[in-house]
Amino acid sequence: MAAIYMEGITKVYANGFEAVRHLDMAIADGEFMVLVGPSGSGKTTVLRMVAGLEEISSGILKIGDRVVNAVAPTDRDIAMVFQNYALYPHMSVADNIGFALKLRKLPKEDINRRVADAVKILGLTEWIDQRPGQLSGGQRQRVAMGRAIVREPSAFLMDEPLSNLDAQLRVSMRAEVSRIQRRLGVATVYVTHDQLEAMTMGDRVGVMRSGVLQQCDTPQALYEKPVNIFVAAFIGSPAMNLYRAGISADGAELTLGSQKLPIPEAFRGCLTPYRERSVILGIRPENLRIATDSDPSTITATVELVEALGSELLVHFSIDARRETVEGFQDEVLQSGFAVTGEGIARIGPRSKVASKDIIRLSIEADSYHFFDPSSGLALR
Repeated sequence: MAAIYMEGITKVYANGFEAVRHLDMAIADGEFMVLVGPSGSGKTTVLRMVAGLEEISSGILKIGDRVVNAVAPTDRDIAMVFQNYALYPHMSVADNIGFALKLRKLPKEDINRRVADAVKILGLTEWIDQRPGQLSGGQRQRVAMGRAIVREPSAFLMDEPLSNLDAQLRVSMRAEVSRIQRRLGVATVYVTHDQLEAMTMGDRVGVMRSGVLQQCDTPQALYEKPVNIFVAAFIGSPAMNLYRAGISADGAELTLGSQKLPIPEAFRGCLTPYRERSVILGIRPENLRIATDSDPSTITATVELVEALGSELLVHFSIDARRETVEGFQDEVLQSGFAVTGEGIARIGPRSKVASKDIIRLSIEADSYHFFDPSSGLALR
């Protein structure tokens, strides 16, 4: 087992396209690191450079204490799990898992031991003699993981391994993959475009955009303290509501369209340079609720659509403020497939009496504001 170190890793293709730019990242031995981002963000390119499938243009890649820039993929002591299982249909589960070991001409006793250990870890004992065509999608994915486990590598690389599964199976397999990785204790780099998958699985999550690592931190830190507007909007489902807002001359009041809100004392210091100027205000859907008469910070909104999800309601609403978007990714991740008909979304309790066309008052939790510089997109704290 070994840690993975990337120092200034850059990938430039022959046509001049820079897919990854100056990436610095350290993945500890046993850590589960998830790389997430929209299509074209460079996350899979990073994985392929670690695997040795893409040449590194510049920078240093180390696995353990060894620099592996010029080391062949077969000599890097890593194992990959792809979204395409590529199982041999004529072989049993045991033969599929142990096939790579047979090619390496390991002793039969060693192969049998490793296969038996992997099958037990993966919960495949009952299906060990069956062929892939007799297995479910989740079972086939576990067989593909078994092929990686038996190699006893220094690190695992996983490229969207759950993308071919249906939604319900993906949820259960997320927990399964995390459980297996923690039991094995091997450094793992996991690539996905699904931010919910990233947040539920990773010890840390690296958010990529246009080949640049935007932020790398624990899931909770990414959610609570995004460093810029891209991370803020990308992390969280439904996505953060973003609006252009004005700051009063005394820094005590916020103008949101035709409405005014008091600025909590804790935020006034970072907003001092923006007095009589505008900022971007971010409010997460779960930090909005139906207001009571005693709530100090409320906005009036028109309900456009209500989605009843059983445990909660997603209330799509509109206000007269200017909505902000983040170029280049919103179509892919915004609202995780929910219809977008208004200028904002509130996540409220399922027993709230709210209907389309209602005029409602929404309260904003006092400590939940996020502010960003409108030019740089950087968080203001």
